[in-house]
Amino acid sequence: MGGIPTRPRHGDKEGFVSMTSVAESPNTQAQSNDSRQRRLVGKYGGSDRCCRADTRQGRQMVLAIRTCAIVLCFMLPIDCVAWTIQLKAAGVESRVGRLSAYWWERTSSRIASGTIGHIGIAPVHEEITHRAFGCAAPVEDVSCGHPLPGAQHAPDATIVGVQWNDNPPFRLENAHAIPGCEPSVVRLPALQPSCWLIVFDAARKAAATRPDGRPGRRFDGKGRDAMMVRSHLGDLQFLHSMASRNAEPAIETRTWILRWLQFGWKAAAGDDAFKPSDYLYKVPIEGFEQLFDLQRGWSIVGFFMQGDPTYRREDAFREFVLGTVLHTIEDSFAAGHVERADPSGEECDLGNGERMVRPGRIVSFHSYLDQDSSLHSEMDSRRALSRHLLTASPNVVDVSRALVDLFRKQVKWSVAERYFECVYTLIDDAQPSGPGRDFSRSSMH
Repeated sequence: MGGIPTRPRHGDKEGFVSMTSVAESPNTQAQSNDSRQRRLVGKYGGSDRCCRADTRQGRQMVLAIRTCAIVLCFMLPIDCVAWTIQLKAAGVESRVGRLSAYWWERTSSRIASGTIGHIGIAPVHEEITHRAFGCAAPVEDVSCGHPLPGAQHAPDATIVGVQWNDNPPFRLENAHAIPGCEPSVVRLPALQPSCWLIVFDAARKAAATRPDGRPGRRFDGKGRDAMMVRSHLGDLQFLHSMASRNAEPAIETRTWILRWLQFGWKAAAGDDAFKPSDYLYKVPIEGFEQLFDLQRGWSIVGFFMQGDPTYRREDAFREFVLGTVLHTIEDSFAAGHVERADPSGEECDLGNGERMVRPGRIVSFHSYLDQDSSLHSEMDSRRALSRHLLTASPNVVDVSRALVDLFRKQVKWSVAERYFECVYTLIDDAQPSGPGRDFSRSSMH
């Protein structure tokens, strides 16, 4: 994927270069590396000859210093996600991650997964999902989020899937142009966590509104931007039931969310419309070619797994994709993402004898662009979930449990579609997206 932040070069206005524009010959790369090292030596001290004597050691030291500096910046909450998650490497990924012997990789893994957007702080998404699969502990009991080995309710594949939206794996085609990154998969907590930090930090700064009010960079498929950047800061924020920009009409946000959920459901339920091996851009859902036209080599399973075979088996893959669908549904009940009216008690007829109580209709979808991160983070915690579960009916667990029941019954899309439309019902005068009156930076004053 391209469009990842790199060092500014002469002529780069924003300090970004597309992936396709950084392909250089070996000689050019060597000259660039020598030049970069001379600049780093001048900045951090030492001699050019010393640095050249052990090029690898010099790069490692600079990477350690840079990672530590970025980590300090990330100590402040910068939530781009709702409901916290607790990341753990699984399967092949955990074994590959252990191959990294560098102390700053191990340290930045712990810090990145523990401070960025509250990823890694508390397993709230996991708790919601385990409760949807049958964990019946009282709300005050946190054991649903920390099930004992062999006693968990949701399948491992579904738990890893529910984390995917916040933490999709990605590859950098221009990795060598970014100090601290290698041309292999990047994903928290085990695979190049320091690279994750560097990429996210640069992307966050580029996406920020300019001092003169001009919008920051928009990350999308046209720029071949990394999935992680697109999902948190760009055109794929509908993975979190959020708008991708300010003033986006609610019906437009809803349309993109429903397209994503149609794709996820059909992949999870084994719909005949497409197979996991099919190319992603050819998925017969409106808008998908627009989103992934420049990623024509991606299959559906490759899009999710990026080379990890752990959950490629058909039944495990379906459980995994169900987790990604649940994540989107669960995020729609996080106050920092969606404003809902109070439930009216009305029911939705899903057809085929299925019915469900409609959750509160949607007043507006939020966009993260002008939200205050600390206000957003208050609604991401275990305490916020507990309050929601005690006061809302139907709540996020009720609605998620209904989806799990439909998955177990392997209902057709015609039934699942009515479920999703029920969950995302808008009020008649739904408002365009914005930070939300309780989450804007001005709310702090």
